[in-house]
Amino acid sequence: MTSKPKSYENELVKDTILNKPEITVASSVCSVNNKPKNIICSKLIAKCISFNNAVRMNDFLIPETLSGFNANMGYDCSKIIGSSTSGTLGFTTKLSIGSIFNNGFRFGTSFTGHKRVTKDRMPYCYIESNASGHLTGMFQHIIGKKYFINSTGEYQSGYGFGKLDFVIEYGGDNFNLSVTSGWSTEGLRSVVLQNMMRLNDKWSLGTEFLINNSDMIQNWSIMKSGLIRYVGSKKNTIVITVGSVGLSAYYQKTINQRLSTGVETSINWIAVTARTSWIHRIVLGDFVLRGLVDTDCNVITHCQKKLMPLLTVGLSAIINHRTNKFSLGVEIYSGYRQRDSV
Repeated sequence: MTSKPKSYENELVKDTILNKPEITVASSVCSVNNKPKNIICSKLIAKCISFNNAVRMNDFLIPETLSGFNANMGYDCSKIIGSSTSGTLGFTTKLSIGSIFNNGFRFGTSFTGHKRVTKDRMPYCYIESNASGHLTGMFQHIIGKKYFINSTGEYQSGYGFGKLDFVIEYGGDNFNLSVTSGWSTEGLRSVVLQNMMRLNDKWSLGTEFLINNSDMIQNWSIMKSGLIRYVGSKKNTIVITVGSVGLSAYYQKTINQRLSTGVETSINWIAVTARTSWIHRIVLGDFVLRGLVDTDCNVITHCQKKLMPLLTVGLSAIINHRTNKFSLGVEIYSGYRQRDSV
């Protein structure tokens, strides 16, 4: 029997290696321990934050996990083909050796438009593949100032495996609404409805409904969760979600321009599990250090240093004291770097 292709989403693999409890329910925050990794945070400029952005507010603090040697090289092809006036066209390659995640060679191309939205430019799309024909792709764009669309896909030739996710979001000053639909060749189908309401400058409320179905389970299942968000006057943010599976709490504090810290706690009363993690980020010029310590005895750190305009080096270490496992990774970025959105 043909085995399923390996996923290129490192989070699930990392959880298995570090002996974390795997609690997965589609891509919804209802799964407590798994925030919607495959749903991209919106880029809308609005006062009312989206549901995904609220529960993923600490993502920029979480250290990147590396293993083995990873070399990323890119080149800006815009001037060669004469497309610099409409956007940036780039070609990227990645080589991973000795990694516990994904070994081998990957190559791809991306296009970034000139429409400036916060720190990013729109539209944005990319497609990449490896030697065996594992394709991944993404398309993002903002229509006007209030509508954001995002589509991601994956296909493995030879296995007949594929999946597709599509998100459309409306963002206003006091209200945010998003609809996410997912489909895969394994018969999994899901629809996620999320909304947020901004009561004032400090308080926001949100709800989420996950409608899930598969070929193995004919009945549609519905999971619900609610969210409350508070923003303090001293750059303190607290988010609490309560759902069908459990409860999650997120805290973030920006101490100064160089130091930010956060705490995340998840309790699953169906699987009877709990996990708390402390994360932080330190910025010293071109040097960035991120760290994580959790109750599963995991210690993860990642540091990154920009040596010159077109050369960046990263170093990551993962230690699990309970299982006595250790992993070390090195990453080098040279030349044009594709915007990391996945």
